Amino acid sequence: MIKKLGFKWRKTRNKRRVLIENHNIHSLRETYLTCLRKYIAEGHPIVYEDEAYIHSSHIVPKSWSDDSNSGFMAPVSKGERMIIIHAGGRLGFIPNALLIYRSQQKTGDLHKEMNAENYIKQLRTMLIPNLPPNSVLVIVNSVLVILP
Repeated sequence: MIKKLGFKWRKTRNKRRVLIENHNIHSLRETYLTCLRKYIAEGHPIVYEDEAYIHSSHIVPKSWSDDSNSGFMAPVSKGERMIIIHAGGRLGFIPNALLIYRSQQKTGDLHKEMNAENYIKQLRTMLIPNLPPNSVLVIVNSVLVILP
């Protein structure tokens, strides 16, 4: 995955290995940040949106506890997988834009269910109608201007 993004391992003069990115990656990031700074300077609310998933019985490997062993049993399975999509920024989360649903797939790739059709439906019906006026929506490092 890292190679597909344009990164390479290179040796330095002192024989240490470092991660170096291609020039086009640096240029794209610079263009993105310049554009984002412009919208911030103009006073546009910046809203970030992303999707993720979590297993309903998600546990962490360690936690603080007293000397009792209550609550330390591992789940029998990972449980249902929940897909979550939401957006927010400095003003907090966008009201009525949260989408959580049960995954029907057993694969590790949530993108088979969160496809273009489902995503556009969520944008049109839940997110865009609830955005503050003149917002800039940032989706996976792309900037999309939403006008009133």
